[in-house]
Amino acid sequence: MSAEQLARNENLAKIALSRLREALSHPCVSGDAHCSDEVLRAVAVEAAEALGKCLLFGGEPEERFGRLPLRLVLAALPAACERFRDLAARAGKLGEFWDEEADQELRDRMCLEALSDRLNAQALYLGLMHSLRQAETRGELDAAKVLDLSEPLTDLLQEYDTRLREQRGVLSTVRAHPQVACWCNALAESYRRALPWWLGPGLDEAAREAQRKVASLVEELFGALGKFPNADSGYHERPLAESGSCPGDESAANRDLRHWAESLHDALAAWCHSFTAGPQAAGQSSAAKGEQRAQQAYPRSLLAGLVAKPGVKQLWLVWHDPSGRYQAQSRVNFPLEDDDKVCLLFVRTADGEEAPELSGTGVLLAGVRSAVNQHAQCVFPVRELREQVSKGARVLLQVARDGRWVTWPPDEAALREVRRAVEGM
Repeated sequence: MSAEQLARNENLAKIALSRLREALSHPCVSGDAHCSDEVLRAVAVEAAEALGKCLLFGGEPEERFGRLPLRLVLAALPAACERFRDLAARAGKLGEFWDEEADQELRDRMCLEALSDRLNAQALYLGLMHSLRQAETRGELDAAKVLDLSEPLTDLLQEYDTRLREQRGVLSTVRAHPQVACWCNALAESYRRALPWWLGPGLDEAAREAQRKVASLVEELFGALGKFPNADSGYHERPLAESGSCPGDESAANRDLRHWAESLHDALAAWCHSFTAGPQAAGQSSAAKGEQRAQQAYPRSLLAGLVAKPGVKQLWLVWHDPSGRYQAQSRVNFPLEDDDKVCLLFVRTADGEEAPELSGTGVLLAGVRSAVNQHAQCVFPVRELREQVSKGARVLLQVARDGRWVTWPPDEAALREVRRAVEGM
């Protein structure tokens, strides 16, 4: 990570702590001044969100600022519920607004604002839940009351997430934006190890799914024209469907419409082909591509321990289950130390959530064996990985399924990023 990035990340934590101090120093909190319910709610929400961001970004508040008074928590809860309802409604309209806007810069801004809203909502939720648990610990609330207060908030956040997940295809267009990378890198270690779906590989999968849908739509809409985009060879021809009249009987208007449709089809098909064909040579079969991709691996130098220049970079390793159901992901600090561990988190591709159903599944990384635990995690000591790599092992991920080892190919974007980072050290 560059010095500039580190400065930005530290600033996010410092800003959150400064906002928390300012909110808790408000006269409404101490009771030194009378204020309206509306002002109290605004201060309470600001304090809860700032506390949540301290937790998210690792800005450790002092004891005085490490918790919210129960009076503030109870004032913030209804306002937080109302905010989550409003955000859910807005999230449902994101795709519609995005389609109506032609300017790509404004489209990106819409998506970044949506992700920023989700980040702020997560901070608000964390701040309130943290404070409720502390109130229970201090004996101010019993467990039943904490549950009664937290359930509506949790339900509304889940509803908001459901609406926002419907917009993953649109949100995925800013997956590589520097602002998203800044948020990811600024998260505290515990949150960075298991990125939420709205910052993690869930958006990458959404992008791929959007590409598949567009390719399917092109074929469906323009199939009758006789040309179909094909991921292996570009196009294949078939006779036109029977229409009750021969092409020579078409009117001039119909011919113009047909030519326009063919031109539009060709443009869309070529666009889809650029996604589905990838950089491989034209004419290569899907099976051959799949085999080639399965043999790709992260560079051995990732684990070799030979670093030309000092410095630490955070790298994101991602592998895909060939069936499309799961992903494995890990954040590592490069260069790795002998005493470090590589921790893989297994998540479902569909929703980005952890996959505890894989618990007990055997896993091989560079020939080192482990198993998925109840938290959908799998841990590998770097010392053992390094030893296998020194013997010539490739950095392949293999997962046991139906009595055999299945190789999970690395995510192509993550692989490129790792290669650039490792080669640039």
